[in-house]
Amino acid sequence: MSKKTCQAPMERDPLSHEEDLAKVTDLQEVIDKQEQSQMEKHLAALSAHVTELKEDLDTARKDLLKSEDVNRKLQWDVREASLVTSVEPVLPERWEHAVWTLLRQLAWPSSLVF
Repeated sequence: MSKKTCQAPMERDPLSHEEDLAKVTDLQEVIDKQEQSQMEKHLAALSAHVTELKEDLDTARKDLLKSEDVNRKLQWDVREASLVTSVEPVLPERWEHAVWTLLRQLAWPSSLVF
């Protein structure tokens, strides 16, 4: 074996060690700034996405309210239409027939209606 491999490592100049620490510190600061910048970009993107989702939710709520309103109106129309169709429409030329039919239904039991 040679003398170099058996000897303890040479001690470095203390100034060189401090320079290395300073470089490591500087590099760590650069890395931290890059990570912070990436996190800020990510946060901005997430914030924009949340804003978009809130707008979509607001639109969906408005659409739901409109749909419920239309549904209420349709249900009212259906009820009104079923009431109107349950009463036989009486045309002026058929009024006499309608009156006689109504009188028969009121005066005689349904089994006797002819």
